[in-house]
Amino acid sequence: MKPRLFLAAVLLFVASWASASAQESLLIPDEGDPVIVYTHKFKPADFEAGKKLVIDGFTQAINDHGLDRLIFFLVDEHASEVVAISIFPDEEAMQAWQAAGVRHKVLEELEAARRQPLIYQHFVLESMHSIDSGK
Repeated sequence: MKPRLFLAAVLLFVASWASASAQESLLIPDEGDPVIVYTHKFKPADFEAGKKLVIDGFTQAINDHGLDRLIFFLVDEHASEVVAISIFPDEEAMQAWQAAGVRHKVLEELEAARRQPLIYQHFVLESMHSIDSGK
């Protein structure tokens, strides 16, 4: 696994457990859940608009589609990249999102701001660990 993806995975697990403590209604992922990592690489001049559209546009599209799922948005301003990590409750929900018209509408809006095509990687959640050293 690339170092950047490894870091994203570590952040995902830590953030999900920390968020779960703060928000009882948050969906806790299960081992075996499908995970998709979407990497959006923008032209530097279009980064801020692209970042806003990824975060706000996809959040609204997810709500409009009626999905409940865990999603993390990671931002690397220096590289003009936004990584969205989505954990789905099952394969059916993942496939429904991939085919959703509201998703494709946002992707079309993003096209002009990109410096390269969307990078899509599919994973399966193998395990999660929360470590509390008592500090």
